[in-house]
Amino acid sequence: MAVVRAGSQLLVGTGDGDVRALLPSPTPVLRLAAPVRMLAVAQNTLWAIDSAGRVSLMDLRTQVAHPDIVRVPGTLGAGAAFLGGRLWVSGASLVTVDSHGSLQTIRVAGGPVSAVARCAGRIWTTQKDLGARYGNAPGLRAVDADGEVVRTIRAPFPGYVACTGRYVWTATADGRLYKLAAG
Repeated sequence: MAVVRAGSQLLVGTGDGDVRALLPSPTPVLRLAAPVRMLAVAQNTLWAIDSAGRVSLMDLRTQVAHPDIVRVPGTLGAGAAFLGGRLWVSGASLVTVDSHGSLQTIRVAGGPVSAVARCAGRIWTTQKDLGARYGNAPGLRAVDADGEVVRTIRAPFPGYVACTGRYVWTATADGRLYKLAAG
């Protein structure tokens, strides 16, 4: 299940492939071919990714849908975020998608990208393996809108990541919550 707020609406992606507007009442607004995996909203557009990696868009003003504009390759991670006119998707690698369906793989050393969040004009990622340069340790990375890694922080087994303005939060596999300055 995925949940995102769009203005006064709360949109929920379900296991049966529906995206439903819950406020003011539950109303289906988009139907995907497989269970909803990720949702994001930016610039009056709903971005929905199903469990097969297919990306669909819907203009929230006109309710016009553009299903299956592209498929994100590989295993999906636990989130997507919007920055610089592109949707950044976690998974086997960090991938961006624009509204025309163009994919770009962003090179970050180490293993798969577990999760992403937008914070302080950057995309923050979590990885269980930052690569040999960091002793294959787990941690977080900040990536700018051009796809350049601008900061790397070691952290024990980061999983999910969230942002609250100036701070990045990550939950770890050992049940701890860490707060880091985003700047």
